[in-house]
Amino acid sequence: MKNLLKWNHARLSFLLMLVWLVVGGSALAQDNLAPEGRGAEGSGVITLANESSALGLLPLDVLGCVTVACGQLGEFLYPTLLAVDAATGEFVPAYGSHGLAESWTFSEDGRVGIFRLREDRYWSDGTPITAYDVFLRVLLDLENRRDQTRQVIGAAPLDTYTIALLYDALGCSALDYSNRLIVPAHRYNASFAETAVRFFQTDATDADSLMAESNRWREAFREEAEDDYGYRPENFPIDLLNTTAGRFELDSFRPGESVRLVTTRAEDPTETLSLVLLDVNPVDTVQQFLTGRLTYLQNPPYNRYDDIRAVRNVQTAVLPGNAWDYIGFNLADPRRPRGLFDENGAPLDQGQHPIFGDVRVRRAMRLGVDLSMLIDTVVQGEGFPLSDMAHPDSWAYDPQAPMPEYDPVQARRILEDAGWRDSNNDGVRECRGCLYADEGDDLRFTMLYDAGNVRHEIAASLLQRMFFSVGAGVTFSAGSLQERYNQTFDAYMTTRVERFPVNPDLTPLFSTEEDQPTTGYNAGSYSNPEVDALLEQARNVPGCDREARREIYQQIHAILREDVPAFPLYVLPVMVAAQGEVIGFNPLPGAPLWNIETWSIQRRE
Repeated sequence: MKNLLKWNHARLSFLLMLVWLVVGGSALAQDNLAPEGRGAEGSGVITLANESSALGLLPLDVLGCVTVACGQLGEFLYPTLLAVDAATGEFVPAYGSHGLAESWTFSEDGRVGIFRLREDRYWSDGTPITAYDVFLRVLLDLENRRDQTRQVIGAAPLDTYTIALLYDALGCSALDYSNRLIVPAHRYNASFAETAVRFFQTDATDADSLMAESNRWREAFREEAEDDYGYRPENFPIDLLNTTAGRFELDSFRPGESVRLVTTRAEDPTETLSLVLLDVNPVDTVQQFLTGRLTYLQNPPYNRYDDIRAVRNVQTAVLPGNAWDYIGFNLADPRRPRGLFDENGAPLDQGQHPIFGDVRVRRAMRLGVDLSMLIDTVVQGEGFPLSDMAHPDSWAYDPQAPMPEYDPVQARRILEDAGWRDSNNDGVRECRGCLYADEGDDLRFTMLYDAGNVRHEIAASLLQRMFFSVGAGVTFSAGSLQERYNQTFDAYMTTRVERFPVNPDLTPLFSTEEDQPTTGYNAGSYSNPEVDALLEQARNVPGCDREARREIYQQIHAILREDVPAFPLYVLPVMVAAQGEVIGFNPLPGAPLWNIETWSIQRRE
């Protein structure tokens, strides 16, 4: 394979935002937006733009999207292993063009999931979609160390339409980590499936045997592939783009101008619906919508929401986005970061953070944050406040739980009682009998925020004043994710990004087992045996009954509200808007474009 594509994804990830233009046979569509191809004629044209018309079409981005726009495009072109009910956020058996797996079962120990695929799904070149396509995608994730491979640790095709996935003690969260976009193995290497059939000669379904098979295959295939096409996603052939199996197919591509996708109407095979990805400068998108040139708009700047709402005959919705901001604390001594246990399982002394080792101080900091002011300023009053460390789209979220209270007077009382007093009247308290700091030390700390995040910079200026009003001196510093995982920080503000459906499992953030400097996600060294036990219980509810799991997760949320290892701020909003002539516009939280293949344009008389 000589025509391999090299792509600097980081340099392009900020180029253009996603914009959708829906037009029905207008001169604009015919002259400027209708690339040559069969989609030029049909029942309607929906035009959209990725970060650029190329970004997201390249295999590198399909396999490792870091933006919402790229992920949406990948889901239009490629199938997912599992289908999702957009209204409930539940995984369901495959239907129509949604999902591949028609059924699945799990072993009693939860280490093996066996997925049976439909036998009537084909790639656009007529090749059947099989377990070997799923197998290749898992291998690519494993070799490129995608985040979810911390949980999916292996795979093995059992026959043409049956694939076994191997897990690292996921229990009821297994499905959340199983779903992924599937790419055609035969376009990666024509002999991939044939070689795999010869390689796997076992009827075993137990985890240890399958894991051995999976590892043996990975080693053999890695050596064979190293000098040929490799496991790297950027080494997919360019013409992979011509072999898809999503809700839409690729029809044509004009670099720097547009990309056209097309689908056939299910209710009338003689009609087609086209999607055109249009390159639009992000600073122009709102104005183009307001003047009527754009008929669909997603995620405009917060300060333009009211301008859009003021337009007559416009359909709008403001939904909770997939990202939310929160503040976390380091509970251990940052001068000597270490896990709670050594490599032999013996307990280690982590020490206490001189300020945040005392839960009373953490509670006071939360009481000192004026959440309403933050939302009004940072996201123009459009954000969604959170009561717990959970996204509101999660089925485990409790909308009746008490919202964080703003009470600076109570915060000051708590700090006084905790031995932090402003003896010299400089506005910053000193340790006078506090638990862990040296006598006379100031109540000063550094809070990291995500480097390059303008929203965090705005929030930091407000939080600095809020914390000072209760007697704490805070310095904000732009930091990296790795700095946080090194566990040498005091506190941090960051953004958590959720996938849809939202997985309510908080094991990565708050379980003792994830408290490992540099590698664990529990950067704050929070450890509560009761929470550990509840997290384990929620992952292993018999039959994975959702109501039983919801009750357990809400118990966990209540404990976290008391212990305050971290506390939430707000969910970032996402506005979606369409002109009145769009029929079928029905955005759902987490899935605003779930039914776009059914959209149409009301024709004007």
